[in-house]
Amino acid sequence: MSKKAARILGSICLILFSTMVTADVINVSPSAFQAEDGSADFAIASGGWGDYVYRVTGASERYAVAPVDIPHSVLIRYMRVHYMDNDPSNGLFAGITRVNKYTGTHNVIYSFFSAGASTSITFGTDFNASPSPSYALTNLEACSYQCTIATDAIGSSMLKVYGFTIVYDPWP
Repeated sequence: MSKKAARILGSICLILFSTMVTADVINVSPSAFQAEDGSADFAIASGGWGDYVYRVTGASERYAVAPVDIPHSVLIRYMRVHYMDNDPSNGLFAGITRVNKYTGTHNVIYSFFSAGASTSITFGTDFNASPSPSYALTNLEACSYQCTIATDAIGSSMLKVYGFTIVYDPWP
């Protein structure tokens, strides 16, 4: 192979590799979550697998939220929630919510539901933006973003959320 052909082939490989590896990641830790109504209905604890958030005994609030510090004008590819759900009768809702700053409208753009089937840490993933793919393109001028969890499960032995992973692509 000539030097010129090797350079061209190398350039093509570099271009292909640079366009394939563009995703960035945001991790939302359990310590970022607080009860939506500001109460102490969710708590942070540490266990053998790390920190987690759970709903405390006697809680009335079902929702906990965490702000997402995501760049403007990027495309959210998918979300993944890391959790353990030992409650067979109460599941977990986890999602990324887009909140319009002017109207207060909440749109869940990615979501996941569990059904109380794990005895160790597992994860759930949503790759499909709703109500349409355009909602996955961030617009910080008009919207804020948050991770939301909701459950009726009470106590740290029943349901634990270990955090969210959000994967996004820079918008060209």
